[in-house]
Amino acid sequence: MGDAIDAMIAEPYFAVFDRHANLFGFFCSGISAQVPNDEYRYDDNFIDIGLGMKPDLTSD
Repeated sequence: MGDAIDAMIAEPYFAVFDRHANLFGFFCSGISAQVPNDEYRYDDNFIDIGLGMKPDLTSD
């Protein structure tokens, strides 16, 4: 868990709020959007984008 917090502090994450100033989600790009894995290598020719939403806003 400490690594996730360190990444959010060190890398550019942006909060997204609704018109009533309630937190809606976040987005990030670049290395901070990459998920560590052993299956594939990230390509420098592409920009990685990460998105997150409050779970209660994702379905009925």
